[in-house]
Amino acid sequence: MEGSGQDHSVGDLSSDTRKDRAADQYSSSTMVGGGGYRLFDRQLSIHQVIGGGKVADIILWKCWGISIVVIVVATVAWLMLERSGLSFLTISSDVLLILIILRFIWANSAGILNTSLRPLPELVLSEEMVNNAAASFRAKVNNILLVAHDIAHGKDFRSFFQACDNHCLFEMHGLIMLTYCA
Repeated sequence: MEGSGQDHSVGDLSSDTRKDRAADQYSSSTMVGGGGYRLFDRQLSIHQVIGGGKVADIILWKCWGISIVVIVVATVAWLMLERSGLSFLTISSDVLLILIILRFIWANSAGILNTSLRPLPELVLSEEMVNNAAASFRAKVNNILLVAHDIAHGKDFRSFFQACDNHCLFEMHGLIMLTYCA
């Protein structure tokens, strides 16, 4: 230790040296991401991770008025689903049917009211998009069938036991729901 001012072990560091290192680490982490301290040395802010823009502002309560409206609307929708006893699919299909009826009535009354309709976008799936979706789906199904084949031939014991465990858990969950919810 005599002559070497820089050779310090971790236990021998003075508090000033530790503070200097902490300040250097802090400044280097803020220089990389810019804009303040980032927990766990993240490169992006939470706002950027969520996607930025208006939706991130609403999720992070930067537009608190809109955030409150979103929560109230979601709560009312949930209460309506709970009280009506209908499924989400039934209610959403009813809402879409009502919207189609309103659009039809508006289109037919536009001639009488001398107003012009806003054009609807053309809803067309390209052949390339359908082929890509089919190829992706085919690859996933083939992968599932390959795993099922390995399980059936006794080659993959871990997946076999995971499938058995999941089956038993789902069965117990169903029995509990049947017993206590009926």
